Amino acid sequence: MTPQEFVKRHGDPSDWCGQECAEYLEECEAARIAGTVPQATVPAACEKSASSKAPARKPRRG
Repeated sequence: MTPQEFVKRHGDPSDWCGQECAEYLEECEAARIAGTVPQATVPAACEKSASSKAPARKPRRG
């Protein structure tokens, strides 16, 4: 499935849950590796969920 087909099946990206974002990003990566899609646009909703998975910073001791 291409990223475009994924969007057609799952509807508006702003309504996606975290799992749908993860699946979409996997489809984008697979398409990029296969050379079928040079680079797909990451929906804003997925950017938010991806950034929330960033490791927390360690508190500084002063």
